[in-house]
Amino acid sequence: PVAGEDASGATGVVENGVVKFYVATGKAELAAGANEALTYSFVHGDLLAKVGQDTKHAFKLKNALSPDLQYYRLSLVPSLVDRVHANVKAGYDEFALFELGKAHMLHMTDHDGLPAELQRIGLVYTNNKPTDGSGGAYYQARTYATHLLDKLGVDYSIEAIDFELTHATDQIE
Repeated sequence: PVAGEDASGATGVVENGVVKFYVATGKAELAAGANEALTYSFVHGDLLAKVGQDTKHAFKLKNALSPDLQYYRLSLVPSLVDRVHANVKAGYDEFALFELGKAHMLHMTDHDGLPAELQRIGLVYTNNKPTDGSGGAYYQARTYATHLLDKLGVDYSIEAIDFELTHATDQIE
């Protein structure tokens, strides 16, 4: 494990490239202007489907507090996409959100046989202003992400994926 603390007071323990523990007193410096999202670990099944995640891999709650909170999330993506939709609907054209949170998957257990709590870092950047197609939004998101990961001391690589969140946010109404 690697432990570190920076001048902002952020501390983290990284083991095999995964953030295991996190405490921050200087989150504004940690996030470089992105806003931290604090969301429930529970999501609606429809939201999982809209971001391309299958509920068959998620724990379903038998006594959910609300019908909207019926599954443990598989990643931070559903929660962040939901927050993007709410902020765009409220009139915010450009912003970045990040979350440090947990996800759970069926059949993934810890060394005690209990459901594994998967520590995750998620970041999303949105800009509803017309662009010239130069990839400016990608580079802005990359800047936020690299700053956040560097501050946490995470060893990472950036790779392309073939999933477009625009489709997922269009599906949420």
